[in-house]
Amino acid sequence: MTISLVLIVVVRLLFISPVFLNHLSFLLDGVILFSLILMTKNNQISQALQAWNFLRLRKNEKIRRQLNLALASDFLRLVSFPFAIFWFLRWSDPSSSLTSMENVRYFIHYADAFILCQILSTLLDSHRIQRIFLKAQLNSGRQILIQYSVTILVGTFALLLPISTNDGQSISLIDALFITISALSVTGLSPVDVGTALSLPGLSVLLFLIQLGGLGIVLLTAGFSAMTFSRLSMNSMLMSREMYGSCHIGQVPGFLTKVVSLTLLFETVGAFFIYFSLPPETPHRLFMAVFHSVSAFCNAGFSPYSASAGQFNFLGVTTISFLILIGGTGYPILLDLIGSWNRKGHFWFRLNAHSRLTLLIMGGLLVIGAVLFFLLESLHPQSSLSLGERMGQSLFYSISSRTAGFNLLPMDQFQFSALFWLMLLMIIGANPSSTGGGIKTTTLGVLFIAVLRSIQGQEQTVFMKRAIPPSAVIRALTVIMLYGMVAGVSVVLLIITERQTPFAIAFEVISALSTVGLSLGITGSLTVFGKMMIMFLMLFGRIGILSFVLASLGNQSRKKIKYPYDDFFVG
Repeated sequence: MTISLVLIVVVRLLFISPVFLNHLSFLLDGVILFSLILMTKNNQISQALQAWNFLRLRKNEKIRRQLNLALASDFLRLVSFPFAIFWFLRWSDPSSSLTSMENVRYFIHYADAFILCQILSTLLDSHRIQRIFLKAQLNSGRQILIQYSVTILVGTFALLLPISTNDGQSISLIDALFITISALSVTGLSPVDVGTALSLPGLSVLLFLIQLGGLGIVLLTAGFSAMTFSRLSMNSMLMSREMYGSCHIGQVPGFLTKVVSLTLLFETVGAFFIYFSLPPETPHRLFMAVFHSVSAFCNAGFSPYSASAGQFNFLGVTTISFLILIGGTGYPILLDLIGSWNRKGHFWFRLNAHSRLTLLIMGGLLVIGAVLFFLLESLHPQSSLSLGERMGQSLFYSISSRTAGFNLLPMDQFQFSALFWLMLLMIIGANPSSTGGGIKTTTLGVLFIAVLRSIQGQEQTVFMKRAIPPSAVIRALTVIMLYGMVAGVSVVLLIITERQTPFAIAFEVISALSTVGLSLGITGSLTVFGKMMIMFLMLFGRIGILSFVLASLGNQSRKKIKYPYDDFFVG
């Protein structure tokens, strides 16, 4: 298998040059056929299934991991068969030459998917990879990364299927991977026009990925447990707490049930209003209403329409804005707002301190963002919008720019100063434990209060008669530092590799890292390295900067030794 894989990769790399593109397709056919013959001989799925059924009741974690690796490897080989068949389907078109450049380019992404499956399968069979996997500590954070990785592969292969694209359209492997990660991270960036390239089944796959990304992959495990009437495992509850970071272990099952119920409720109501905001002659009107409702509530920003929210009337834009606000508020705050109705006392003081801080910052950013955007865009000499339209546009972008990524007009039509202000709003992002990204509003609020109390000479960081723990201040500072370092390094690397203006690259990086989805139109023209960088940033931003780092480091042991204090002069 290793020899055939090396041959396939070498031949495929020669395809990068247009000189060899229409001369080596038959050579690639032969290498793929050779690989398929070897795969048929070496496939061990039946033996692996028998061994798994025999040992599934045993509590030997090492053997279970080995079996899972074997099953995953053979499953990838099995999945590669259809993609090899799709590659050979180009023989069935008698009207076009098998070696023509257009024909090969149309079908080459199937060969790429076949090669990817072979590479991943070979890696899983590697003894070194197996040793690392068997010794690794699979904490909740790393299990989340594994679940995301598996879902990304499945989503990518689903988008590559012929049924997922319109007639005459094809998506390359890198673009399918990009769209999958963008949907799963609820970002909305895309190198292709999804409304043109994807068919209705392809848009359905995209809709499922958006919904899964908005709720969190952890809920998929919880859903399976609910369907089988079994209890949530401790690992599932730990992953849920890692994703949402707002509930105790014992409250996780009830919390997840409320999250799903609220999501379906708001998305259903939103789809109802969006349906009536679309013209009656709209193709697949009901599906489009559901798609935009889910995309708005999950703060994804995906739309089959090029103008995004510009396709809708006042009712539709208002509904989308409302869904964005609710989705970006955060599930713990929504549940606190709902629960406060049943408590005694003034409504505002029934809320906990975290909810009050978050709502204050959220409201302040909404008003300040709209006012500043209105003032900056009012200086535009070529603006043809009326006063009311400019006010509505300013409010919409103040809502959408912090997390959702829906747009009414192409972004390159705005003033540089307005775009810079939108970029600052993107950095702040949405509330914690929500469907949005960014450094989060409470991170900004905690640091602002800490600085204010430090200026006042107070030792404790107090907000509304509640002390903020020093660990929360350090965590907020860590998030901002990591965000700045990742964004800065990414911008520098992309400036070196991409032929774009530095501001457009910085805007793209911030949009990806904050999972917003607004772009100045450079996504489709990025190189393969640039697309891979943006994909990493989107996944990095969705899982959470600090959670991503902690997951990669593994379980951290707390030191019991405390050292004496000393004087350090700062500032």
